[in-house]
Amino acid sequence: MKSFSEYTDKQLRLVATSFLGLDYDLVSEKESISSFSCDRTFSFNGIVNGFGKSIEFYKPFILKGDINIREIGRENPFAVYKREIGFYTGIIELSKGNRVRIKLGFFYLNVTIENLNGKTLILLKRSNIFSRKINVVIKEKTPLLEENPWIIFLALYLSIKGMMRRL
Repeated sequence: MKSFSEYTDKQLRLVATSFLGLDYDLVSEKESISSFSCDRTFSFNGIVNGFGKSIEFYKPFILKGDINIREIGRENPFAVYKREIGFYTGIIELSKGNRVRIKLGFFYLNVTIENLNGKTLILLKRSNIFSRKINVVIKEKTPLLEENPWIIFLALYLSIKGMMRRL
């Protein structure tokens, strides 16, 4: 298994594998790195398989905007996404006090993952709303993303949830 930093100079894409656009694969050239799928029930959980782990995104309470992140088979979350004012920004609180901000663009076409200083780490670009491919641009290598490569899929999960809310 390659480490996430080895893919920085390569073309990465998130490719929809289902008709509704709820299942995606992270692909580098012709190699599938990991996969993401959304639960189609009312809970709308997200599951990431890859990077040596299986990780689940879930809402602990229906009325709360927080999203917890945990390994499948574990009870307690190891990270929490907390939405800031409005639907377009939020902060991921990771272990060891690390924090990362996710900014969702207009119509969820661009999603930016940045540190709290405003420096862009990863950019997800979609050409239009109906596009089945999303380009992933890694702007900066950090050990934080090396330890938590699932952050790309959390940004995708938030984008999918936002588009579903708008329909």
